Amino acid sequence: MKIMNALKYLAAMVLMAWLFPAAASAQYVRTDLTSDQPGVAANTSPHLVNGWGLVQLGTSPFWISDNGTSLSTLYNGLGQLSPTPQNPLVVEVPPAPGSTQGSPTGVVGNITLGTSNEFKVSNGQASAPAVFIFATLDGLIVGWNPNIGGTNAGGGV
Repeated sequence: MKIMNALKYLAAMVLMAWLFPAAASAQYVRTDLTSDQPGVAANTSPHLVNGWGLVQLGTSPFWISDNGTSLSTLYNGLGQLSPTPQNPLVVEVPPAPGSTQGSPTGVVGNITLGTSNEFKVSNGQASAPAVFIFATLDGLIVGWNPNIGGTNAGGGV
C-alpha cells in the first residue's frame, strides 16, 4: 500500500513538473514599449539611454532614471512620454561634485508627503519635501519637488 501511494505521489509530481513550466511560459508576451533606438520599440525616446530605476505611485506615470542622459523621464502605461509626447516632464539630475554628468540609477517616490518634514529640498529661498528622490551612480542623493526646482532635481537630502 505504501509503495502504491508513493508511486501515485511520484506520478503526480512528474505530471505537475511537466505541466507548470509550459503553462507559465504561455502567460507572458514581451512587448518593447520604448527605446532610444528608432524601430526597436513602439515608441522612441532620446532620453531613455541606459534606463535604471523605475517607480510609479498611485495614479502617477512611470518615472525612469535615464542614467546615460542625466535625466528622469515620465512615461505612461503605453510607453509614451508623459504627460504628453509633445510636452513631457523631464527632470535633470545633477552631477556629483567633481563629475561632469549626473548618473541617476535609483528613484523612489516619497509616500510620506503631508505626514513628515523629512527629505526636504531647497532652492535657497524655499524648501519642501521631495516628491521623488534619486540616487546616482557616484553616491549623490537628491530630491525633486515641482514647486522648488521646476525640472531640476537638487538639494541633497
